[in-house]
Amino acid sequence: MRDNEFSGYLGTPDWYTKLPEPMAKRDARLQLVGSTYWVRVKVPEPLRRAGLIKKREFRKSLRTGDLSVARRLLPYEIIEIDAEIAAAKQRLDPAPIKALTHPEAEYLARVWFRERDLARSGRKLVYDENWTFHDEIADREDAEAGYANPDPQVQAGIRDTTIRLLERHGIAVDFETPEFRHLVELVRRGGLEQARRGLRQARSDFTHRDGDTFFAEAGVDAPIRVTSAKGVTLRALIAQHRAEPAWQKMSPKSKLKGAAQARLFEQVFGGDLDVSQIRRSDAAELVSLLVRLPASATKRFPGLTAPQAADAGAKVGAPLMTRLTASSYLSAFSTLMEFAVTRGVRADNPTTGLSVGVDGVAAKDRRHPFSKEQLIKIFTAPLYTGCLNDEAGYARVGPQIVRRGRFWVPLMSLFTGMRMNEICQLLVRDVAQLDGVDVIIVAADDAGVKRVKSAAGERFVPIHPELKRCGLLQYRDALAARGEKRLFPELTAARASGYLSDNFSKWFANFLRSCGATQQRTSFHSFRHNYRDALREGNISAERVRALGGWSSGRTEDDYGSGLRASTLAREIEKVGYEGLDLSHLHHA
Repeated sequence: MRDNEFSGYLGTPDWYTKLPEPMAKRDARLQLVGSTYWVRVKVPEPLRRAGLIKKREFRKSLRTGDLSVARRLLPYEIIEIDAEIAAAKQRLDPAPIKALTHPEAEYLARVWFRERDLARSGRKLVYDENWTFHDEIADREDAEAGYANPDPQVQAGIRDTTIRLLERHGIAVDFETPEFRHLVELVRRGGLEQARRGLRQARSDFTHRDGDTFFAEAGVDAPIRVTSAKGVTLRALIAQHRAEPAWQKMSPKSKLKGAAQARLFEQVFGGDLDVSQIRRSDAAELVSLLVRLPASATKRFPGLTAPQAADAGAKVGAPLMTRLTASSYLSAFSTLMEFAVTRGVRADNPTTGLSVGVDGVAAKDRRHPFSKEQLIKIFTAPLYTGCLNDEAGYARVGPQIVRRGRFWVPLMSLFTGMRMNEICQLLVRDVAQLDGVDVIIVAADDAGVKRVKSAAGERFVPIHPELKRCGLLQYRDALAARGEKRLFPELTAARASGYLSDNFSKWFANFLRSCGATQQRTSFHSFRHNYRDALREGNISAERVRALGGWSSGRTEDDYGSGLRASTLAREIEKVGYEGLDLSHLHHA
């Protein structure tokens, strides 16, 4: 046969769950030998040392010299290889024997059939001088006959496929039970139905045919519980997920957010619940809770669980968390369930297709720019016209204009579009010169102290003339003369997250209230919206706008070349201005 129909379990294939993957990664498994492409996959060393797979690599000819054809065929050959590797990994950590119930067997068979049917229907048949239409028909007819009346060898292959199916889901069972034999028979029937569908596909026969009604039913979505052989609790799964490299590389703030989400999941489902017992209806109840949760529930209702906070919020009419935030919680839970599937402790993801919906607020309306009136109130507040000091006395009229972090951070955001944390974490040396132009360098550091939001955030921003008139360069020089490392050394980091912006954000919210500039949908991030509008008014090209603001187009072309020169961007940022905002009282004498 062209395809080994009986070599292994094809449910939840790695290539299916991970696509689309970078083309370079897919091509790494292809090798041109002479004029023919071959699949090559290295066997993990621990599996080879343990004798579970007794070869260094899997190799198979794709029987074509056309790269585009080879790329289309590659995923279908990788299915069986990945399944064999997954089964071998499972044998390194065998699960205890358990009883398989009749409903569980039927559920697993339907899941397996559905995913295999997706692979079959997505396959494009390719013919050449080495494999013709007649070869394909004969191959499919042999497969149909083999499943319809299996000989001992084929029956052994079906049984092996069934065992791999169970291993893939972390389930070890007694092979002498009627339930196991029932699952074997369902796999045989599924293979027969697949062979018949494949034969019709090869013949281009698209007429309706009644097939095996068991696999025609929508039973895959039925809320059948498949018990995990390892009995992994939700609390244990969360701990395992946090041990993954992806979690370890997250920023402290992202870890704090993830921990808060995990606490909510444990409150809703119970930390000791077996992960395999979470049904789709349970996930739907989580969605129902998320859309009822009040904003800042833990602060507004301390000591209450999430369900209790939702009830308490409803009684007092507390504003709800945004659907965007609720969606982030659902996404986090979905990621956790996908992790459970890859670990073999669940057969499916119960959140598939669920959504918290939208709140009807367009992305552009989630934050507004500050109005001209708000900007005037901000920059004519006592902090900028004379206060007692820039600490507790920032809102009280006095003789001082103290040019430190609280003075500079809002001004710099207005005229550079930089995010709050990007400014708060600046070093003295980040105010530098490039191409003969004074710039602010926005970059992360290797120690993880300085961070940027995305790759596009790594940039330089020419210093706007208004910032120079206000004395930013003189401020930098004074700090350098004192031997200071940080541009705003008095700013403190939040104890929980380590971010300098967290404490500053709380102060700025109080500052807006103190000067009467508070309005709905405006916050510190509104400065960035003001800056973007000013760039639009300056009629600046899209590429230069992205360079000046740290935005990404998402196009590959952005990765080519070394970018725009500082002198070019300096001429563009001079166009940024705000009509009606007079800052002459801040100009450096």
